[in-house]
Amino acid sequence: MARLSSRVAATAARSTSAPTERAANEALRERIIQVLETVTLSDSSTRDSSQALKAVWDVDATGSLCVLFELLKRCLVVYNKDTRVERIFDLIGTLALQTSKERPTDEPRDKENIPGGVDFVKEMLTFFTRLLAAQDKAVRYRSCQAIISIVQHVGEWLSHDRASMTKVSRALLERTRDRVPVVRAQALIALHTLHLRQVQTLDEELLGVFERLVSRDPSASVRKAALLQLATALHPSLVDAVVSRARDVDASIRLLVYQKIFAQRVNPKMLSIAQRVELLRCGLSDRSMEVKKACLEEMLRKSWLECVCKGRLTDLLQLLDVEVHETPVLPALVQMLVSCPDADCFRLVRRFAAEVQSSCQSTEEQIEQSVSQIDLNELNAERAAVAYVCAQITAWKARNLERSLWPQLAASLLPCITDLCAALDYYHQHARTEVVDTSPLGMHAAHSPCSTSVCRASETARDAAEPRSYAFVVRMLLKVLRTLDMSDEAGRRLLLRTMEALIRSPRLGPEELQLALEVLFRAQANVQETTRLVTELVAGLHSTAEADEDPDVTGKHSCLALSEALLQALLRYQSGLEQRHLLRHSQAANARSVLSRDLNAIVQTFMPLLVTLLSVCTLHHVTSEDSSQRLTAMRVLGLAGLIDRSGQLSMQHSLLLLHVAEHDVEAVRLAALRALFDWLCTHASEEGTAPDCSEISGESSTAVLETTTTTSPRQVLLDRLCSLLTAADTDALQGTVVEGFAKLIFLRRLAPDAELIKRLLLLFFTPSTADNVALRQCLAVFFPAICLTGDPEHRYAFEHAFLPTLRVLVKSPKDNPLATVSPVQAGQYLLFLLDPYRALSTESEQRIHAGAQGQTATVAGDGNVHLRLAIAMLNEILVEPRSEFAIACARLLQHLVLPQVLSDTDSLQTVATVERLVQSAMTEPVSALLRRLLDRFENRIRELLATAGCSESLDDTPHDCSASSVCAGNVASNETASIPRAGSCSPYSGHSVTSGN
Repeated sequence: MARLSSRVAATAARSTSAPTERAANEALRERIIQVLETVTLSDSSTRDSSQALKAVWDVDATGSLCVLFELLKRCLVVYNKDTRVERIFDLIGTLALQTSKERPTDEPRDKENIPGGVDFVKEMLTFFTRLLAAQDKAVRYRSCQAIISIVQHVGEWLSHDRASMTKVSRALLERTRDRVPVVRAQALIALHTLHLRQVQTLDEELLGVFERLVSRDPSASVRKAALLQLATALHPSLVDAVVSRARDVDASIRLLVYQKIFAQRVNPKMLSIAQRVELLRCGLSDRSMEVKKACLEEMLRKSWLECVCKGRLTDLLQLLDVEVHETPVLPALVQMLVSCPDADCFRLVRRFAAEVQSSCQSTEEQIEQSVSQIDLNELNAERAAVAYVCAQITAWKARNLERSLWPQLAASLLPCITDLCAALDYYHQHARTEVVDTSPLGMHAAHSPCSTSVCRASETARDAAEPRSYAFVVRMLLKVLRTLDMSDEAGRRLLLRTMEALIRSPRLGPEELQLALEVLFRAQANVQETTRLVTELVAGLHSTAEADEDPDVTGKHSCLALSEALLQALLRYQSGLEQRHLLRHSQAANARSVLSRDLNAIVQTFMPLLVTLLSVCTLHHVTSEDSSQRLTAMRVLGLAGLIDRSGQLSMQHSLLLLHVAEHDVEAVRLAALRALFDWLCTHASEEGTAPDCSEISGESSTAVLETTTTTSPRQVLLDRLCSLLTAADTDALQGTVVEGFAKLIFLRRLAPDAELIKRLLLLFFTPSTADNVALRQCLAVFFPAICLTGDPEHRYAFEHAFLPTLRVLVKSPKDNPLATVSPVQAGQYLLFLLDPYRALSTESEQRIHAGAQGQTATVAGDGNVHLRLAIAMLNEILVEPRSEFAIACARLLQHLVLPQVLSDTDSLQTVATVERLVQSAMTEPVSALLRRLLDRFENRIRELLATAGCSESLDDTPHDCSASSVCAGNVASNETASIPRAGSCSPYSGHSVTSGN
C-alpha cells in the first residue's frame, strides 16, 4: 500500500512539472530563434547576438544545445550562396571562442571544469563531423563551412585536444575526394585552417592531399582555392606543386600564381634557383598578355627587383644565376624594361648604369642628374649582364624614340667601340687561362681617351671575376657590340681586326664564335668580303688539320664548329636582310626581286666553299665514332640545306639524313629529323601529292626504294617519314615526326590525306602517348586550327578519316591500348571539329575582315557535312545492324548538328535521304537499344522537316537510293580557299578520350 501511494505521488509530480518544462523549452527556443534572426540582419550585430546567446547558454547548456542542433539543420540544406547562413556560422564560431576562454588551455576537458557540464566546441565539432558523410551535397558543403568558422575562432585551444583534431582531420580527408568540387575546396580550406599553426609538422598523408588538390584536381576552382590556402603558409615540400601551376591550363590560375602568390606572399629566397627561372620562363612564354604582364611587372620588377633586391639589378641577376640561365633571364629583363612606362624605364636604366661604375658612390639623387659611361673594369657575370641590358634598352629606345632623352643617354652611357674592343681582348685572354698580373686592355690604350681608367684594373679584375666567368663576360661584350652604331670608321676597322683575331683563336667557344661572326657581318659593309674572309678562316683551319701526319681530330672538330657558327650567322643575316628589304621596299613592285637577287649573290659567293666543306669535312664526321661530332655534322647539313634556296643540296643529302634518322643514337636522329622537316617546310613541293602511308608500314626501306622507281625523291622521303609515325621507338622521335607533319600540312607543303589524318588522330587518342606532352600539345592545337579555320580540303580529309578512325577504335584487340578508348567520345571530338556552324562562323568573320581590307576572300562553306556523316553511319548500321560499331554509330547520331534552316534543294534532299535510311534501318531486326536510338534520331529529322514545311512534297519526289549509300568520305571537291590560318580552342584539347572518363 505504501509503494502504491509513492507511485501515485511521483506520477502526479511529473504531470504537474511537464507543462512547466514545455513552457521553459518554448521560451528557450524563442530566445534562440530571436538571436539567430537578429544576427542575420547585418554583420555588426554578431557581437551583441553572441553575448545574448552566451547568456542563454549559461542558463541552460543542454537545452540550448538541442535547440541549436535543430535550428542549424535548417541552415545546412541551403546550397546556394547565402550571407545569412554564413553569419549564423560566424555566430557559432564566436560563441565557441567565448566558451573556450572560460578555462586555461592546458586544463583537461572534464565535465567538472566546464560550465554547464557541456563542452560547446566538442559537441559542435562532433555534430558537424558526423554530417560530413551526409548524402546531400549541401549538408556536406555547409558542414565544412561550419567547421572552418569554429576552427578559425578556437584553433589555439583546439590544438591541445589531439583526439578531436584527429577525428575532424580524418573526416575532412574523406571529403577531399568528394565528387562535388565546392565540397573538396571547402574541405581543403578546413584542413589547412586546422593545421595552420603546425604547417611545418604536417604528416605525409596531409602533404599528399594538398599536393594532389593543387596539381591534379580536375576542377579549376579547387586548384585555385588550394593555391590561396597554401600561399599563407607554404610548406617546403609543396613549393614544386605551387610552381607547377604556372603551367596550368586555366589562365586565371596562372594569373593568380604570379599576381597574388609569388608577387605578394612568397619570398623568392624560399625558392631554388631552378624554380625561380622556371617561373620566369613560363611567364615570359605565356600566351595570355595579362599573365605575361603580371610576371614581368608585378613579380619581377615590383616584388623581386624593387622589394627583395632593393632596386639593385646585380642582386637580382645573382638571385637568378644569370651565368647559368642566360637565355630566359636576359630576355625577361629586356622585356620588363620595354613594357614599363618610359619614365620608369629611364629611371631604372640610369640606376642600373650606376651599378657598373666602379667609382660611383653617389646617392640616387645624384644619379638622376648625371650618368657617366659604363665602366668596363671589374666586370663579373652580373655586372656584364647589367651592362648588356643597359646597352640593349638604351640603343633600342634611342632608335625608336628620337625626340626623347634616350639618344643623349645612349651617347653618354655606352662605351665607344675602341674601349669595347680593348675590354674584349683582355677578358678573352683570361677566359680559359689562369689570371696573370698584366695590364688589362692596354693593347689599345692609345686609341681611347678613357683608357687611363681602363688600365688600372689588373688587381681588381682578378678579384672581381673568376676565370670561368670570363667567357660569359666575353659573350656579353659581344652582345653589346651588336647594339652600337658603326658610323665611326676608325672604330669599325679596329672592330674588324679584333673580330678576325677573335675568330682565329682556338679558345673561343661555340656561342661566342657565332656572336663574333654576327658582329663581323654587321660591321662589314660588303657582305661578299665578309663571306670571303670567313671562308678563308674555315679553309685555313681545315688545311692545318689535313697537313699534319697524324690528323688532329680536335682541329677537324674546330673546323666543323666554325662551319656551324658561320652558317647560323649567315642564316640570321639573311633573315635580317629580308626584313630590312621588306620594310624599305614594301611599296616597290620589285621588292621581292631585289631581295632575291641580293640573297642569291650571297649564297653564290659562299656555295663553292660550302660544297667543299660538306664533302671533305662535314660528311667525314657523319661516320665518326664520336656522337657529338656526328651531331654537329647533322646540324651543319641542316643549315646548309636551308641556306641553299634552290633545294638541290637538301635533296642530294636527304636519303643520308633519313638513314641517320633511322639507325643512329637518339640525339643524332632528332637532329637529322629536324633538318629533314625544315627542308621540306622551306622548299616548296612540286608534286603536291600526299604519301600513301597504308602501303609502306610493313616494308623495309630497301623494298620501298625498289617499288617506288617512278615516284619522286620527295615522295619517297615523305613515305619513309610517314612510317616513322608508329615505328619511332622514343617519345622525342615520335613527337618530332608528328610536329613535322603538322607543320607541313599547316604550311600547305603537303596535301591533306585521310590516311595520314587517321594516324595522327589515333596517336592523339591512344593512352600510350598520354605522357608525350609535346605530341599531345602539338595535335591539340593542330586539329582545331587546321579543321576549323583551314581550307575546305582539310575538312574533307577529316571527313574521309571519320569512319576509318572509329572502325579502328571499335575493332582493336583487347591487348591494344586503343581498345580502352571510347569510340563515342572520340567521335564527339571529330564531330566538334567538323561542326559546320563553327567553321562557317569563322569563315564569315574572315569574309568581313577581308571586305574591310578591300580584298576578296574565296570561302567555300559546307553546311551539310554532318548530314553526309549521318548517311555514312546509317549505311554502316544497315550493313552490320548487330555489331558494336553499329551501336557506336547510333550513339553518335544523337550528337550531330542538324541544319537550322533548310534553304536549298540539296539540303532538303539530303535530309529526306537521311529519313529514308533511318526508316530502312528500323525495319531491320535490330536490338532494343539500337531501335531506341534510331527512333530518337528519327524524331529529330521529322521535326526538322516539319519546321521546313516541305516533308509532304519531298515524299513525292523521286530520289536515287544508290546515292544514299555513299560514305561520308566520298566527297569529290577540289575547291580551294584563301583563308587566313588561326588557332582555335577545343573543349577536348589535351585530354585522352578513354572509356573511363
